[in-house]
Formats: sequence, structure tokens, C-alpha cells
Amino acid sequence: MQDIWVVYFIDPDLEIITDSDGAVTSIFFQDGHMKKFFSLYPELLMLDATYKLTNVRMPLYVMLCVGPNGESEIVAVFLTVREDAPTLCEALDRFKSRNPHWNNICTVMTDKDLAEREAVKQKFPQVALMLCLFHVLRAMSREVTTSKMSITEEQRGRALQALQGLAYAKSDEEYNSLRESFRTSMPQTVVQYYEANWHTCRHEWVLCWQRQNVTFGERTNNRLESVNKRLKAVIKSGSSLPNFFKDLIAMLACMRMERHHTILSVTDKVSVKHYPVGSAQSKFSAALTPFACSLVLKQLKLAEDGPPLGDVTAHDRCCSYSETIGLPCHHMLAIRMQAKESVFTLQGIWPRWLKADMLSHRQLFNTADADTTAVTITQQKVRPLTLNEKFQRCKRLGQTVIGLVCEGGSEQFHSRIAVLNRLIRVWQKEGIAIIKHADCEDENEEVQA
Repeated sequence: MQDIWVVYFIDPDLEIITDSDGAVTSIFFQDGHMKKFFSLYPELLMLDATYKLTNVRMPLYVMLCVGPNGESEIVAVFLTVREDAPTLCEALDRFKSRNPHWNNICTVMTDKDLAEREAVKQKFPQVALMLCLFHVLRAMSREVTTSKMSITEEQRGRALQALQGLAYAKSDEEYNSLRESFRTSMPQTVVQYYEANWHTCRHEWVLCWQRQNVTFGERTNNRLESVNKRLKAVIKSGSSLPNFFKDLIAMLACMRMERHHTILSVTDKVSVKHYPVGSAQSKFSAALTPFACSLVLKQLKLAEDGPPLGDVTAHDRCCSYSETIGLPCHHMLAIRMQAKESVFTLQGIWPRWLKADMLSHRQLFNTADADTTAVTITQQKVRPLTLNEKFQRCKRLGQTVIGLVCEGGSEQFHSRIAVLNRLIRVWQKEGIAIIKHADCEDENEEVQA
């Protein structure tokens, strides 16, 4: 019996990559929806692996982007046999060949997996490589221990607190000050560990340098962790590859339905937040997606509550916020307030945050059925037999054997009984029995273990 599923994709790419011996090294999957979303919103790419989803023990790598309303969207997935840099580079090459907009990636966020980072550096040389802060602090906590560093529990607590303070340094001057204090007050083993492992890559995980890159305010891979939890909730652990892809496709369809629902909510639902008519808040709310509008309103609140800017002009570069997120920062808004200008402006806002731009792209994800390709997934259905089913099948065979044993003369009867007794002894010892036809006149059969 077979299970057959017919799934409709738009411009699907499913490639099985093998080595020179024909052994599978990775499986790459991406469909038209993923390609279109990535081409529109490629600036920030998150990459991470999750495990134990398939019965072939291949880790699943998920590539994730952030949409105009802050939604998470899977833009490619691939399974690999090995987790080394050459295998990952090969999979990323497949991604690049299918996505000509890969040059528009500004930032890639990963954990501290050396193979992932090496592959990203080789295949995306133009990007800023960021480290997930959660994984950074967790790695520090695992290494800075009383046994590994020969320190007391109190020293460990103070060291971890100081390391967290370094991660949240808001400027390079603050970082340098905290680092100098750390070097003079912490045990030498902790200082050596930090200098060798974390100071050299500080631009990838310290706040003051992270926010100089396109991260949309993200400092962790929590979005990916959330998607991985959903994958594990939908896909049964240790699934066969046909079942894995069936459940994966179901989850992708669910995520896309959620995205369409969000777009409909933006366009059709009446907002319960009422701003004064003609105010900057109402204009930003009408022009931007809810996610972008919430960010701008936070900056507007900072501008209203912050100290006066003095002699700062609109031509001065106040911070990197507007350059890395594509929205006005509180300095720009405060300058416009101080100059008695209209606070609302779309100048400098990236098109990805405009509500009109999001709605114009909506039709791109509603491609007609004529553009779809049918992919058939066939699985041989093998269901374990129950004890009763096994007994009934053996009962029918046993009746046939009894009939054959009782036929013929006494000599043949005793010979066949001997064969059955030997077979029983072999099976009782959990051995393997082979039936071999004896080439003799009486056509006796013998059992070999």
C-alpha cells in the first residue's frame, strides 16, 4: 500500500546533492514564495540549524528573513549529512544560484558555530556577520566555571555580570572603560579566556557595534528559535523524509496564511488607537506598517522627552539608527521640532516600511494556479502488525505445514518432524535458519543455522 500526496508549488527547487561516490550530502529546498520574499526583503538573514527531525539524522538548516510588518519568513531550507564548512558552502552556493539578490544581504546573524561562520564568510563576503547575544552569553556561562577557571562561585558571578555589562556597552569608549576595569579586577584565567575568544570578535556581539549594522533591533536568533519550536511541534521527531517534507509544507502554508491575515488586518481593520487629526502620529500610522510605526513612535517619544539639541543641525549625523533601520531617529525628529518644521516626513524611510509598498507586493504572493507545479510525494506505507494479526497469519501457515507433514509414509513423516524440531531449536537460540532443498531420492529437506 502507498501514500501519495500531490502538493502544488510555485517555481519549486528541490535538489539532492551527492558526492563523487553518489552518496547524498545535502538536500536543498526553496519555492517561488521564498524566492519572491527574499528578493523583496533580503537585508537581514538569520541562519541556524535544528536537529532530530528526520530518521536519517540530517540537521535542518533554516534561513529566515524579516518582512515589512516584522513577520518572520523562511526563505530556504536545506538538510546536510555533515556540518562542516565545505558542505555548508555547497548548500549556500545553491542558494546563491537561485537568488540573484543575494548581494543585497547586509547582515547575517548566526550562533558561534565555526563551520556556519566560515561558510558565510566565504560565500557572502559583503555581509556583516553578527553573533546571537543569547548564544554568546550562554557560551560564556558554560566556559566560565569554578572548575575550568579555578575560581570561586562569587568570582564566577561577578565575572558573568561584568561580561554581560560589556555586551551592552553603548559606545566604544564605554566598552574600553569596562574592558580595562574587567582586566584589572577579574581573575587572570577569566581575562585570558575573554581576550582570546571574545575581544577579537567584539564587533559582532557588543551593542555599540551591532547597532551600526542592519539588524532591525534584533540581537538574538529568537525569531529562528520560535520557528524551530513550531517545526518540532508539527514535524514528528525521527520522521521519514516523505513525512518530513509533507509536514514542512503544511507549516509553510500555515505561516503564509498568517502573513496574509496580517496584511488583511492592516488594510481592513479599523485601528483602535486614535491620534489627533493631522498629528504626526496619525500621519505615520497611515503611511507605515504597524511594526515600523511602533518603532517611529518610540523615537518620537524620545524626541519629545529628551534634552534640547543645542547647536546640532539637520545635516549632522546624530546616530546610525536611521542608516541601519531606514526610519527617522529621535535626533532627526527633535531637530524638526526645534526648527518648527513638520515632524512627519517620508524622506529617508526605506520603501519596505511603507504600507503602500507592502500592499503593492501582496499580489506577487497570490500567483494564479496556472503558474504552479505539481510535485508528487510517494511513500511506501508500512504499518507494524499487531500480535493478533501475526498469530492469524502464522495460523494459516501452520495448518498448511501440518497437512504436508502428515502426508506420505512414516519415514517421510519422521524426517519432516525432525526438520521442524531442528528449526524450533534454531529459533529458540535466536539463530537464523536457511531452508535448503536436499538433492536426494527421498527429497528430504534440511535446516541449516
